Amino acid sequence: MLKNGVLSRDMDGGSMGTVARAANVLRCVAEASDDICIKEIAERLSLAPSTVHRLLHLLIDQGLIERNPNAPTYRAGAELFRLGALVVNKTQLPKVALPYMRQLVEACDEFCMLNMYLPSEGCMMVVETLKASQQFDLAPPRYRRWSMLKGATGYAILAFLPEEDVRQIYDAAASVPRRDQQLPDFQVLMRVLETVRKKGYAHSVGHRAPGIAAFSSPIFGACGSVMGSFTVSLPEARYRPEREEILGKVAATFAGRISNALGYRAAHPTRISAK
Repeated sequence: MLKNGVLSRDMDGGSMGTVARAANVLRCVAEASDDICIKEIAERLSLAPSTVHRLLHLLIDQGLIERNPNAPTYRAGAELFRLGALVVNKTQLPKVALPYMRQLVEACDEFCMLNMYLPSEGCMMVVETLKASQQFDLAPPRYRRWSMLKGATGYAILAFLPEEDVRQIYDAAASVPRRDQQLPDFQVLMRVLETVRKKGYAHSVGHRAPGIAAFSSPIFGACGSVMGSFTVSLPEARYRPEREEILGKVAATFAGRISNALGYRAAHPTRISAK
């Protein structure tokens, strides 16, 4: 079930259980740009303030959340930072990809970013970005969950997922309409994803952010499943339609190099690997 942008599992006979609620409170605090109060958490998660208060104290007891000593607000605790660091250090994808990202910036002088697919959430997040000398100011924040139903970064992942997974992600998003996301007809979406598979890359202009052209290609792990996408972006003012194939092949080539470094060996003609 998708509730307020959070993909969660039904528990306790259809209602969210304590674990799921605590996880959503933890997520809310971790994603807040600053310390956050109980009222704001309650409004974001559609929970009673008393419930939020109880869950916060459960998390405080575990060191995952801490209370600001000078104000009635809450923030991430030391244990959450420790666990996060452990997970990041064990995550192979950003570490493997970074040298190839540096190569691309040196060769093309364009902004690039690495996006990780989160299967249990039905979404993606940006895990690494690298600036070019002609840097623009619209790079998305890292570690925030993003829908895959808008723009090249998500389409490059969706195109290589089983259709039933795409349908589930689509239906979850459609069940909670958002002003910032107008979903295409599902069959139209599937035709777009078929084109992405044939080309080996997705292309969008102004879909994720106004004035930005993006070219994205999938990254695969050793077992052949899609792990994320690699994106090359530039300001629309510097983009020309005749450059689409060139930039798309650049994204596909570097995505292929990253996939190969992760142990992937292409077995499907639409999955482009490095020459």
